[in-house]
Amino acid sequence: MTFMNLQRIQLLALSTGAIYCGIAAADTGLLQRYQGYKQYQARGQQELLEQIREEAKDWKFDLAEEHLAAARNMAYAPDAIRAVERLIADNRTAKADKERREREEAQRQRREAEKQRQREEQERQAAQRSYASSGGSSSGGATVDWVSVGASCTGTCGGPSTLSIDLSGGPGIANKLTGAHTTLSPGYGGIAGTYRYQVTFGSGGDGWFTSDKRGLVCAGAVRVSGTKRNLQIRVYDNCSDSGTGEF
Repeated sequence: MTFMNLQRIQLLALSTGAIYCGIAAADTGLLQRYQGYKQYQARGQQELLEQIREEAKDWKFDLAEEHLAAARNMAYAPDAIRAVERLIADNRTAKADKERREREEAQRQRREAEKQRQREEQERQAAQRSYASSGGSSSGGATVDWVSVGASCTGTCGGPSTLSIDLSGGPGIANKLTGAHTTLSPGYGGIAGTYRYQVTFGSGGDGWFTSDKRGLVCAGAVRVSGTKRNLQIRVYDNCSDSGTGEF
């Protein structure tokens, strides 16, 4: 081998080594960029999964499913994906259970309201029978010397209290001791007769100092026989009669 040939071989070896080194350096750079991209994707997936968890807890299932589909296409973390899938399923079940309980409670309330309506209807009919049996006059019993008048409302009446009972007409004299405490005493011609009433319901107590809290105001007419000690004016929250009568 001549000296010139030896030099050529050495130059070829040096060139080949440089090429290999360049390729290795290029592969390392690509690997680093790839790893950086995977880390960026992983961080993005974790942030998206956290968003999905909040959406599932808020019962925004359609949005959560849409974002979960996107998360599956990112850097894959099977355990995290499965955990989010379980969370969505659990919250779907919780929502269904809540809706079922609400339906059952609504049905229970409807049944209770119907029972209450039936009880009130029975009381109203009984009061009407009692009122009819008295003949609406003083006949059929001894005349009383005073009648206590009360009022009650069934439904949403603006509050639980009877704030005021006002009576007019008839031969008797209305004695308004406080707003909700009214009596009838004999006038010229006794007590028996027809009276006009106005009843105010509200959220305050007895007395005239609660007009700013008044709710429902109902007016009507009632017949007093003068043979019963008590008169109860009963109305619904639309002011229709719910069983006014004497006892």
